[in-house]
Amino acid sequence: MKVLITGATGFIGSNFIKFLSKKKHNFEIITLNRDIEKANKLFGEMRVLNLELNNSEIYKKINEIKPTIIINFAAYLTSKRDNLSLEKLIEANISYPTKLLNSIEKGYLKYFFNFGSFAEYMNGTEKLTNAYLYSATKSAFRNILDFYSELLNFNYFNLIPYTVYGENDTQKKVIDYIIESLDNEIPQKMSPGEQVLDFIHINDLCEYIYRILQIKEKIPNKENLFLGTGKGVSIKELAKLIEQISKKKANIEWGAIPYREKDIMHAVAPVQKNYTYLKWLPKITLDKGVELYWKNK
Repeated sequence: MKVLITGATGFIGSNFIKFLSKKKHNFEIITLNRDIEKANKLFGEMRVLNLELNNSEIYKKINEIKPTIIINFAAYLTSKRDNLSLEKLIEANISYPTKLLNSIEKGYLKYFFNFGSFAEYMNGTEKLTNAYLYSATKSAFRNILDFYSELLNFNYFNLIPYTVYGENDTQKKVIDYIIESLDNEIPQKMSPGEQVLDFIHINDLCEYIYRILQIKEKIPNKENLFLGTGKGVSIKELAKLIEQISKKKANIEWGAIPYREKDIMHAVAPVQKNYTYLKWLPKITLDKGVELYWKNK
């Protein structure tokens, strides 16, 4: 079964491909990349076919390959709303996947895994209520995806990862800012830190995706799956945990930065459906995950 992956060189995409390389499976992995050199460096020793997006014949090539599944990890993430950021958000989160679907010939594509954001659900329900422009562009693509699903006759799932952390992340997360503050003379300026987040380790997230791939036929079309642990921890509580594990003191000036407009104060994944479909929940506790992350720093 052929699987086309976009955003393969990003944090989640690259970790998932490496995760797959250690499993026995019958998937043929094809990646679609803006930076083909980076893809070749990351996956050169794996059984992966890397394609370059800038190739003028790329869509013809995809129709020749005929992938059965597309996993759309591609995204541009920013909290900014200036015009340059707006253009990048629309290109990566709306235009790029739309052009891909518009090039697909009817008949061979059966499943599309669409990755969204927990910021699409700022009120904690399954009703779309966006916190940021980034998440709004992710939500905007859903109507386009639904159109092509009906046109090309494929099923799709919206997969919503919560606060993902782990090794080899190129984008700094709240956990990194806390670690940087340990025994630092200069205090790390942060918000009041009362936001409650659902921290899921990258290894557990990869396991989630793999299990969904395995039982995709049993999941209803257009289903939303929320990929988290179902347990919430405040940023302040996370800082205390990191202090305990590292045996160092975090130098943080809590409240030096105000909460963002429409900041999400409680983002914990509703995981009931995941257990219903997958009969599985994440295995790596936050204590264990932070310990692993600290050791590899």
